[in-house]
Amino acid sequence: YGFTNTVDIEITKDGKVNVTSDDLVYNETTKTYDLIDEAIDFKVNKTDAGGTELEGAVITVYEVDADGKIVKDENGKDKVVDTWTSKKDEVHDFGAKLEAGKSYVMIEEGAPTGYAFTNTVDIEITKDGKVNVTSDDLVYNETTKTYDLIDEAINISISKVDIADGEELEGATIVVYEADEHGKIAKDENGKESSKPASLTSCVRRSHRTAMRLQQTSGSPLIRTAP
Repeated sequence: YGFTNTVDIEITKDGKVNVTSDDLVYNETTKTYDLIDEAIDFKVNKTDAGGTELEGAVITVYEVDADGKIVKDENGKDKVVDTWTSKKDEVHDFGAKLEAGKSYVMIEEGAPTGYAFTNTVDIEITKDGKVNVTSDDLVYNETTKTYDLIDEAINISISKVDIADGEELEGATIVVYEADEHGKIAKDENGKESSKPASLTSCVRRSHRTAMRLQQTSGSPLIRTAP
């Protein structure tokens, strides 16, 4: 919740209370004054650039100090305020876990298959509970009244060509394998080479043979070709 605004109160000579404030309102039913806090409204949806909802993104919010460094918990680990794995037709209200007057960062720690990671988003919650965000990756949607955290699709085009004349070749079979941090092909639960899709960056380099390596944040896919 946000802090209420300062309330000016006047007591008249005959003991009447004069208050002019939207935050302190007289309740005729209970015959009391209700001091009202507004909830922090920070609902987040996970979408692509076209507005389609995405499943499987792991999004975590951390508290940061005045220097922008992530605050540590009592065990010396980064202090997690809230975390959410995105689902279709579901938004997540991070506001329920945030405190007015504090700053946070939102980090996408797992991107959906076929999409790049978003950049780290800086978040400030003002004293009155308003959310301040300056980011092209987290955009307020006036229609849904939510913030859309946007992932860009990974677009990689590969053409099979003759090394001598650059002519395109037909019939090559190209397989993408997931690789570990040592560049070796990862194994699946059955001990076989893993050819499941992986979340990639746009970094591509060509080797001296007909192989290419596509790097990602945590393990690199490998492309092997067979003419």
